[in-house]
Amino acid sequence: MSSTAFNPAATVKPNQTVREILHPTGVAIVGASDSDEKWGGRLLRYMLKHRHNGPLYPINAKATELMGLPAYQSLKDCPGAVDLAILLVPRHHIRAAIEDCIEKKVGCALCITAGFAETGPQGRADEEELVALARSGGVRLIGPNCMGLLNTHHNLCATTGVVMGNVDRLPAGGIGMASQSGALMGAMISRGVDIGAGFSSTISVGNQADLDLNDFFEYLIDDPKTEVITLYIEGIKDPQRFTALLERAAAAGKPVCVAKSGRSEAGARAAASHTASLAGAWPSFEATCRRWGCTSLRPSTTCCKAHCYCSEEKTHLQQCGCLFRLRRRRCTAR
Repeated sequence: MSSTAFNPAATVKPNQTVREILHPTGVAIVGASDSDEKWGGRLLRYMLKHRHNGPLYPINAKATELMGLPAYQSLKDCPGAVDLAILLVPRHHIRAAIEDCIEKKVGCALCITAGFAETGPQGRADEEELVALARSGGVRLIGPNCMGLLNTHHNLCATTGVVMGNVDRLPAGGIGMASQSGALMGAMISRGVDIGAGFSSTISVGNQADLDLNDFFEYLIDDPKTEVITLYIEGIKDPQRFTALLERAAAAGKPVCVAKSGRSEAGARAAASHTASLAGAWPSFEATCRRWGCTSLRPSTTCCKAHCYCSEEKTHLQQCGCLFRLRRRRCTAR
């Protein structure tokens, strides 16, 4: 690992846009393993099963080969460019991994490792320093404390969600998802597979230390492969931008289905401890959604509702388990 000089005041132009991040060519798994009992092994197996069109670089300082692929000691040793580096190393190695990302000119570091802002003030301070470090080198950061992302139309399976090990093909379709809960994202994908729903891109944003839910909401609005947008929200970092994006989605004719936690004080506390989110007042949030025609749902029915918007086959509606009444391709799921 390198020892990149860090100037906290320095921020340079990002190496890649959000769209480029979700369409990478070179992908590295930092902390890759040959054991399915470890996240680095599970992710490597998923990405080998669902191969994107580009090189895949397992990074492990103690291995020369993993699951049939050459393994590299560090990002710097990869023979080609790395657009997306997925970080699954222990917390105390994350800073060094970010430094290597800067030296390699990586577009985005996808940090699945947890133990930062969600743990308290010191964790938050450490997370803010990581963001400043990454930005000083033009590297964007997703997470930390997330479960990765999926872009089915790019055949990119950069998520540790267990459902990926149970499908022969990625469930491609028109539902786009950004979620502050990685576990819920996995559950919604699993439910979607059960009812025949397909997804465009799904992103677990974790602590939203750098790239946040709004960034991916905007991407999904502009994405031609996305027909309907689903969001799982614990807290909004920039409410004004979120409201403007609801207006943009309405103007673009893209339905938005939102599930929000933290409706009560107890729920807000739980959301904060989960992904370091600050939950806003539920009545004002619901009123904003209603104003722009956004459908507010429980998490268990969000995917089913989105499938109803996308599906041209009315018979599929009876499979989602929400007890709909069909009316103009809309269901009564709440």
